Amino acid sequence: MTTPLIDRNEMEYMLDFLGQCESFTFQTLADHADHKDKTLVKTVSGTLAQCYSLLARNNEQGAGVFVTVNQTDGKGRKTENIIRVRALFVDFDTVNMERVGDLVNLDLPPNMVIESSKGKHHAYWVLDKNSNIPLDQFTALQKRLIAYFLDDGVDKGIHDLPRIMRLAGFKHQKGEAFITRVAHVDKRHYTAEEVINFVQSLPVQKIEEKEKPIARQAQPTLNTLSIIPLSFEQAKSQANGQWHEIFRKLGYVLPTNQNEHAPCPMCGGKDRFRFDNQGGNGSFICGQGADNATIGGDGFDLLVHGGMNKAQALQAVNGVLASMGLLSQSSVGNTNTWQAIIPLSKNISKATPFPIQELPTIVREASEAIAQYVQAPIAMAVMCVLGTLSHLAQAEVNAPKPVDLNGQGEPCSLFLVTEGGSGSRKSSCKVMADKVLKEIDFRRNQSYQEELQAWKQKYASKKVKADREEFLASNPQPQDPRTLFNDITFESLAGLYIDGVVRDGSINTDEAAQFFGGHSMKSDTANSVLGGFTKLFDDGFVQRQRSKSNENGSGSAYGVRLTFNLQGQREILNKELKDPIKREQGFLPRFLFTAPDSLAGARQQDIAFRAQSEQMYKDPRLTRYWERCKELANADGIPRVLDDTGMIDMFKRRVIQFDTEAYQIDLDFYNECESNQAKGKPYESIKPFASRASQLARRLATVLAYFEGEQFITASIMKSACSVVRHSLAEWIRYADLETNETTPSQKLWEWLAKQKDFKIMRSKLQTSAPIAVRKNKDVLNLALQELEDCNYIKNISINGKQYIEKIQPSKNLLIC
Repeated sequence: MTTPLIDRNEMEYMLDFLGQCESFTFQTLADHADHKDKTLVKTVSGTLAQCYSLLARNNEQGAGVFVTVNQTDGKGRKTENIIRVRALFVDFDTVNMERVGDLVNLDLPPNMVIESSKGKHHAYWVLDKNSNIPLDQFTALQKRLIAYFLDDGVDKGIHDLPRIMRLAGFKHQKGEAFITRVAHVDKRHYTAEEVINFVQSLPVQKIEEKEKPIARQAQPTLNTLSIIPLSFEQAKSQANGQWHEIFRKLGYVLPTNQNEHAPCPMCGGKDRFRFDNQGGNGSFICGQGADNATIGGDGFDLLVHGGMNKAQALQAVNGVLASMGLLSQSSVGNTNTWQAIIPLSKNISKATPFPIQELPTIVREASEAIAQYVQAPIAMAVMCVLGTLSHLAQAEVNAPKPVDLNGQGEPCSLFLVTEGGSGSRKSSCKVMADKVLKEIDFRRNQSYQEELQAWKQKYASKKVKADREEFLASNPQPQDPRTLFNDITFESLAGLYIDGVVRDGSINTDEAAQFFGGHSMKSDTANSVLGGFTKLFDDGFVQRQRSKSNENGSGSAYGVRLTFNLQGQREILNKELKDPIKREQGFLPRFLFTAPDSLAGARQQDIAFRAQSEQMYKDPRLTRYWERCKELANADGIPRVLDDTGMIDMFKRRVIQFDTEAYQIDLDFYNECESNQAKGKPYESIKPFASRASQLARRLATVLAYFEGEQFITASIMKSACSVVRHSLAEWIRYADLETNETTPSQKLWEWLAKQKDFKIMRSKLQTSAPIAVRKNKDVLNLALQELEDCNYIKNISINGKQYIEKIQPSKNLLIC
């Protein structure tokens, strides 16, 4: 049998990802237990180039080659030699050829996976070089991470700081020789906060658990009353309109004025609590949640804010409802019995028709052509086109303001969000709408790469430190000129604005999960991030205050702009778009929104259609649109604003004012939206959105007028903008109660659970084996499990400290929907 050859490229690939341009501490040990050659035991520190000869020689003589994962001081590999945590990691000792596919679908997947021997793996969560996990927290985090994978044959003992792991590219020779290889790299390094939050979200399981298996209900049940307890959804329905009485019976006094700010009865926070009780659901806002963050939710969430867990909150509400005579009496004394199942939810809501005929000709025809060729909903195509138009217009013009003290107007940038399921052709619409912008970004990036390589060569030629410093002083490193981003944090974006790298940008992605699921939107700084985006929307201003030691220091940027064009699936958007914080704080009300019905099942094609589609790039409806985009962007992709002298003015933008008739239409639209917020009126439930409607209409009208080449906002353009904003408001109203027309995650999960032979299934198995559409996002999975439990399909139980899902048995299953 041919002996495999070691692969230096694999070694460099792994080490570069762990710590690019860093030194490492390597270890060689005899791979065979019966091979006691002590000459193979070597510890050496340095770069791979410095240590390669020794490592390769010992590997050829039968040694395994290992690397200390965490950074050392170069003087040894004891605990006292470790100076920085590079990664958390897990060693899987059992063979599983599908493991990598399972791992990459975790909520925070390992960003590097090494196949140490055939079918066995090492998974790493590698940190960014500038992000640190405290040394004294490493072992606890490692243990919790390892415990999560206990059922997959992990090594329980690899939680010491100086742990060594096999280095890719060398032979593993315990059995048949195998070249350890890099099986997966995600390219992106994680922040310490991302990794810590992920590990702490995992269920706590002790590795050394020795208790006898004892099954018990994870959720407390009523045992003092002979009643049938309600599920969360049932209790929410029964408690609707009763929350003042429920809280009174539980000993809490709440304000009766929905608009009154008062001390929080749960945390004692002064004057930052409001019990608005919208729709009778017990909703509230408190400005003093964890770390003084603003929190909100319904009546159950308020009880949780007061210190209960969700199960205790449900039990308390059930008790009060029973005392009020609102629960059915039961002759069954055992509350552990299965209750009759409730059919899983299905959606019956239809999308609001999009007012396509109201749009100006070029925009309307381009949108219709895109929708035709892509076979996508017209609303989806329009939103993609508007995203492109906003990116172009925001660089040169401002929208008018009703009260404009300085005569500069306000930014015309649009925030857009579109819901569309997988396969709804979101990406295809974006490709056609953004064609010109993408081509410009591509050309500019090519020039940037050429400039960067030339700069690097010149810099590398400077061997003396003084020469390098002199070179840098007069030749700063070229900056990436891209302005379209699909995955960027507010912190990074603010840095680009402050450093003058970007003036007008767009967050433009068909995977909204990248934005809403990002660490900055889930961390303790989420409220600050939302505030930063709203300030950028309102004033075109960003500010960052940092410590002096931070190389990305403090600073401000004025006159900058941002367009949002987010598209995502309902499984992701449903929770985010109903988030009371994002709604009340004003972030979501700044978005135009649409959620068109899918065309799946009605997109048949014939020979004529395909022949016509091959000529789509010659369609005059599209060529006119693309040519206009090129005119506005200019050949080099830098929009130009001229001052009175004909020179480019990088900070002032021309305000496109109303003509007389358009001004009256704007005034009428404002009053229409205002009056419809009154009690019993259509916009009563979406007041924050309706209050922004006039502003959004003015911005959209500005964007359309600029694209059409109008010097003023005309009456027809203002009517177009008002129609689109009315559509958005109707969609926000509809979405409040929207579920899904397709198979829901709950239904998909139940179909999978029903096929499992066991009636008790480890919860951790769902993370790796449940349908990918359900398990790829933790929130989707948790919501699906919650609905299945609420509808009596499953129970959460604990066995020997581990969490299991118990599903209803066929004999008890009278009606599965």
